[in-house]
Amino acid sequence: MTTLIDPEQNESNALFSLPLTWTGKSVLEIGSGDGRLTWRYADKVARVIAIEPDAEKHQTALADRPSGFEHVEFLNLGLDTFYEHVTLSGGLSRPKAIPKPKAKGLKGWDVETFRSLRSLRVTRDKKFDLALLSWSL
Repeated sequence: MTTLIDPEQNESNALFSLPLTWTGKSVLEIGSGDGRLTWRYADKVARVIAIEPDAEKHQTALADRPSGFEHVEFLNLGLDTFYEHVTLSGGLSRPKAIPKPKAKGLKGWDVETFRSLRSLRVTRDKKFDLALLSWSL
C-alpha cells in the first residue's frame, strides 16, 4: 500500500495561500528534506537553493528530481555552514575561493560539503527573494 503524504493538500494550500508572488523569484529553502515540498512550487520560481543537513534525505531529493528542474540546487549542508559560506564570500560580486579541505576538513566541513560550496554562487549581494522554512507549514 502506498503512503499518501498530505492527501488533503494542506501543505500546498498553506504554501500558496501566502500573500506572495512566486513567479521569477529566487528561493532559499531551509530544511528541504527529500524535496517533496520543493517540487510543489519549483515550477513557479526562477531559482531554488535547497539546503538539507541529513545526507539520506539529500540523496533522496537528488534521486527524485523531475526533469526540467535544473534550476533547483540541493546542497547537503546545514544553515550554519551555508551562512558561513556566504560570510566567507564577503559580499563581493565574485566570492572568495573556498579553501581546499584538509584531511580532516576545515571547521568540521567534510570533502562533500566543500564540493557543494565550490559550485554555489551565492554572496551577500545576491539575495534571495524568499526564504522558506519547510517544516513550519
